[in-house]
Amino acid sequence: MKHLISPRILTGLFVIGLGGQAVADCNAPAWSSTTQYKGGEAVVYQGGAFKARWWANVGVAPDTSNPWDVWQFIQPCSSGGNSSSVQASASVSSSGIIVGAQCNWYGNSYPVCQQAASGWGWENQQSCIAYADCASLPAPYGVMGGNSSSVLSGSSVSSSSRLSSSSSIPLSSSLPSSSSSVSSIASSSLSSSSSSMAVPEGNSWTYTAASASITAPAQLVGNVGELQGAGSAVIWNVDVPVTGEYRINLTWSSPYSSKVNTLVMDGTALSYAFAEATVPVTYVQTKTLSAGNHSFGVRVGSSDWGYMNVHSLKLELLGGLTIRSPANFAQLPSGSNIQVVYEKQGSGRLTYSVNDGATQLYGGESPLTIPTQGDGVYRLKFGLEGTVLSSNLRVTVGSANVPEFVEASGTQFVLGNKPFYFNGSNQYYLMYKPEPMANDFFARAKALDMKVVRTWMFCNSSSTHDGVCINKKSGSSFILVKPESERTADEKALITRSFERFDNYVAQAEANDMRLVLSLSDYWDYFGKIEDYGPYGSASGRALFKTFITNLLNHVNPLTGKAYKDDPTIMMWELANEPRYTTGNFADFKVWVADIAAHIKSIAPHQLVSIGSESSFGIALDDTYASLVELNRDPNIDAISAHLYPTSWRMTDEQVLSNIQKLADLAREVGKPAYIGELGWPAHAQRTTGSNFIELSSFTDQAAVDSFVSISLTQRANYMESWYAKAYANKDAIGGFLIWQLSGKEWGNGGTPLRGCQWCAGPYGEPTGGWSGNHDGYQFYCALNEAEMSLTQLGALGSNKEGDKIHMDLHKLSCDVMKAYSGKYRSLMQ
Repeated sequence: MKHLISPRILTGLFVIGLGGQAVADCNAPAWSSTTQYKGGEAVVYQGGAFKARWWANVGVAPDTSNPWDVWQFIQPCSSGGNSSSVQASASVSSSGIIVGAQCNWYGNSYPVCQQAASGWGWENQQSCIAYADCASLPAPYGVMGGNSSSVLSGSSVSSSSRLSSSSSIPLSSSLPSSSSSVSSIASSSLSSSSSSMAVPEGNSWTYTAASASITAPAQLVGNVGELQGAGSAVIWNVDVPVTGEYRINLTWSSPYSSKVNTLVMDGTALSYAFAEATVPVTYVQTKTLSAGNHSFGVRVGSSDWGYMNVHSLKLELLGGLTIRSPANFAQLPSGSNIQVVYEKQGSGRLTYSVNDGATQLYGGESPLTIPTQGDGVYRLKFGLEGTVLSSNLRVTVGSANVPEFVEASGTQFVLGNKPFYFNGSNQYYLMYKPEPMANDFFARAKALDMKVVRTWMFCNSSSTHDGVCINKKSGSSFILVKPESERTADEKALITRSFERFDNYVAQAEANDMRLVLSLSDYWDYFGKIEDYGPYGSASGRALFKTFITNLLNHVNPLTGKAYKDDPTIMMWELANEPRYTTGNFADFKVWVADIAAHIKSIAPHQLVSIGSESSFGIALDDTYASLVELNRDPNIDAISAHLYPTSWRMTDEQVLSNIQKLADLAREVGKPAYIGELGWPAHAQRTTGSNFIELSSFTDQAAVDSFVSISLTQRANYMESWYAKAYANKDAIGGFLIWQLSGKEWGNGGTPLRGCQWCAGPYGEPTGGWSGNHDGYQFYCALNEAEMSLTQLGALGSNKEGDKIHMDLHKLSCDVMKAYSGKYRSLMQ
């Protein structure tokens, strides 16, 4: 189906000219329904009084896979040929088509094209529809002769100025459960602030586009919202009276071709491919909505395609559950039972479990009395039969020994009977650099009041790194996977030395009252990659990986006296650092996640497990919101990870903040806590506009580097402030933030003489007196004392992105932001 643009659509487009190009003859060949023009630059229609071409987005090369995208006016043609106006009375043209005939195109009236060869296109500066296309429509639509049919629902364009973008439509609770009538703003009688609202089972509310907030250049035509160019939007802002599970039905059509636009579901914007649909189609999603305002609809972003219709919204309440008491983290008297006061909507029974025990069903009235088995901490999980609703509580009865392990309770991390929030940093070199270098890092992390550190606890490459690699590849196997009896003396020594590095940083974390998030493998091939064990779908490959995990987690740390699996300092295991999947191997990846997560839980049931994913929400990968929901609902996944790299992924500032919001929405939907595992801005990149940036590529002119870095590191601090603020605003769902990454001083790696090569740092384990280089550009440096503020030298030059020094004064800006948010998060745990 070729694409029609009405005169209304033209007003929303960016009008362009072709400077220096000859004006086309108005009698040049017209648009042919049998010819496909895909060149983008070529003129694809000439006739009437102007010419037009196809161009997907202004200034962006066209997508040849979608040849019928947006038409754009270019300029008038050179003569007045074929420019007579459409006659008011019907007559027959030379092509046999009734002159003045109109087409009822699904309730809207357009002229029928007067040239037999015309398809969707322009004649005489009017939009028209090919006779064959119109005649093929089902009744009551189709060719109407010279006058509009009374069947039309209305073809006049309603002004959008009467619809306030901030208007909110309350849901009426007075409707019977079978109601399908259209609610209007005026007829609603309840506001979202009603405290005694009891919504009957099965309530549903339907809204036409007339009750939506419509943003120009979109237009309201009858009861249909017509999306046009960038900025168009049809959005309903609805006040939901009760927290519950709702079925959301959004009806749309795309009669001209498939379109990619932004679907807004509960305020979350998702890029969505709307297939070609000449009749209305309904998008259905079931979501848990809290009481209050929510928004739904479709909008056209700057890179979206636009030009489709939005018809109606229908919300159906499937069930609701609110726990009134006790409060989360409540302290109850010794020996008391737990009385749970609740309100529910829907026919399903209350479900509950105590301390991860069997799920119980309760069909009685509120309150529910749960008998206790002595004093202690009780973990309660509630739900509603037939829905995915869940609510988690932790209460303490009497005095109790506080659990040492960080746990997950709903969308929060908890420690004992208090919420646990954290600010922290990554630093991967802890696993292979000399112990004093790791100790220096923890001293700096403590000075910033950090509570969690993320690092690596793996290596499965074919070589060592500064003399260590815990699971070095050995033939067709790996040294820690092999039975001990089959390991050589050198392999045993390598394992021992590698464990010493691990043992040291675990003990350092414990000594500094910090927790660890540890990745067990990597998608990237720096220290060996996950595919070295085999593809996700390989059972034998997963068996190798699981053997490594078993032998690793059962290792007893002589510095702490605890096996890794029993050490509460280890807060969480990540299956891998940034494991990626595509639509082609998603099924295998899901099997891999389930298998590896279950294996870890079977060994270390008290420690949390995360996938370790980037969760880009389709920005950089195939990880759509829906696929992330599916993966993170695995019962052995406790927390949701996300990474963000604005420069690598070419993200605007708005997109970065939007992804943080999507992470919070995902956590709420899945009912598990989220954390930002990596986020950073490189010292050698400066934001210009939008998603654009400039990058420093030469570092020999130190004066030029200094000037550049003074801007980029100031930008970094400003971005960090906005990132932290967004995560903190969603603290009910995002419990932690781990920046990439805090660095410190360099100790010798055995490369001599000092600075004798690019990466040589001198005798092993000896202090260099300089900083570890900013080799990826993402490091930041925080001084422990005033003397360090004037220290700029490097321990090894490497590929330092700040030239031949570290700019301590500029890094302080980011350090101050980090320390401030460490304090904010700590105050939440008082």
